[in-house]
Amino acid sequence: MPLPIIILTGLALLFRIATGGYYVIKPSLFVGTVSAMAICLFLFCLRKDIRKPIEMPMLVIAVAMPVLAWSVPTLPLLFIGMCLWVPLAAGRFSLIVPVYLFSLLLLPGLDDTISIGSLKLVEFSVHDALALGAAAAIFVRPDKAKCRIEWDIIVLSVVLMISLAIARDTSISHHFRALAETSLDLALPYYIVSRGLRSSDELRASMLWLSAGGVVIAALLVFEVWKAWPIYHELYRAFELPTLLLVKVRAGMIRAGGPFVEPTSVAMVLAMCTLALYLSRDYFRNRSTYMLLMAVAVVGLIMPQSRGAWVGACIAIAAADILRGHYAQFGRKVFLAGGAISCLFLAAQFSPYLSEMLGFSGGSSASSDYRRLLLNRGLEEFANHPILGQSMQELQPRLLDLVQGEGIIDFVNAYIWIMLIGGLVGLVIFLGPFVHFLIGIHRAGRFRGPKKRDVEAGVFVFGVLLMIMEMLFFTSFGMTRPAFYQFALFGFAAAFLRLQRKPDLVLLPAEPQEKPAPLARTSGLAPLLSD
Repeated sequence: MPLPIIILTGLALLFRIATGGYYVIKPSLFVGTVSAMAICLFLFCLRKDIRKPIEMPMLVIAVAMPVLAWSVPTLPLLFIGMCLWVPLAAGRFSLIVPVYLFSLLLLPGLDDTISIGSLKLVEFSVHDALALGAAAAIFVRPDKAKCRIEWDIIVLSVVLMISLAIARDTSISHHFRALAETSLDLALPYYIVSRGLRSSDELRASMLWLSAGGVVIAALLVFEVWKAWPIYHELYRAFELPTLLLVKVRAGMIRAGGPFVEPTSVAMVLAMCTLALYLSRDYFRNRSTYMLLMAVAVVGLIMPQSRGAWVGACIAIAAADILRGHYAQFGRKVFLAGGAISCLFLAAQFSPYLSEMLGFSGGSSASSDYRRLLLNRGLEEFANHPILGQSMQELQPRLLDLVQGEGIIDFVNAYIWIMLIGGLVGLVIFLGPFVHFLIGIHRAGRFRGPKKRDVEAGVFVFGVLLMIMEMLFFTSFGMTRPAFYQFALFGFAAAFLRLQRKPDLVLLPAEPQEKPAPLARTSGLAPLLSD
């Protein structure tokens, strides 16, 4: 049980109440209650042997994290707490990656500038603090996993390319600052997952924790829409952070952002969590409880009203079925999805609310028009500098016709942004890890036959990488959580390929074949009990 987390959160909560801050922490009580209900439902649906090792850590993290965030009086104290969070909550090495991926879902970034006097150092956030603590806990362990150097080079080339591109035509100090920020945001998630996952059991454990996180996020999104209350905006006000907070509305309903604050980002990551849940069927008590949690995740995925996430989830599930050879299930899903889409399109002709949600009218139609304009104008500018692109200082005056209501150029197509700032060279570097890991997983993955291994983990990372590639056509690539999870998934792919390359254990004919332990055979989560 993560007792230090309970003590730390309790002390912060008592301090806030004693100093008259009840109304400051009031939103955290709603968030904690909804999170607790969601985790309790998830744990209830799990098989008993799976639930017992993880129920207390999972429940404590889901409830204590928002309470602690609203209770600490200053942002630096929260950053310090988040640096210690993953090592204290995990308790043992095998839980570092699952706890990190789960905790990364639960709070907004709360980005602030760290500076010395007038010298700006870096933009630092809650997510950077979580990554620093998790990376340090892994770095000091001699038994951490190792990765092939070419995998590191391919991934870190993207980090270097992005940092050089965004700091292009600026000072040397800005280049160092950009490299530090992109390393914190992108390189550390890759390092944590690629070095922290050492076995097949830990791969599956990470998927299970992501499934739980998806159920929590879905419940929070439903709560936000039900109350029409973007509750995490209150956290920015509590710390008096100067930031642009917008409440997006479509068809008379707010587009919930939850702890991501922004709806498109939360939908993208929730789609990843939904796929992890879809592939974790064996861990639940029965089909009814599994379908109940899938229904919760799907309802939550509707709340942000992000069409790109729906398409991405369908692509990932289709890839998972095809890789496993479940062609009949894939055919049934295609038939049902086709019928459902036809019914929705027909109903949209008679319902203005549904028409706007599907992008046929209203604000969503304007959003589609903006994406088309961005594509056309982006390709025009790309043609002027196709090899290496150009700096943002050069681009912004040339793209004034793309400045939208928020006063910014919203690059809601990540590939167009990469092509503009990095040219063809940048695009090839950016797509390199996707292509390399997808081909590697397809070739090395053992998804069928008597020697199949880590099937669910392999199809999960393959499906999510395909999903990300699709959704990047409809969302921007900022230093936000979709990007963090993208690089974490590169680490997951590296860990999967490393485990696939390990030789099979073969018993000599003279040796008796002992019956495997029930927990190791049935749950796949043996490392959760001991390290």
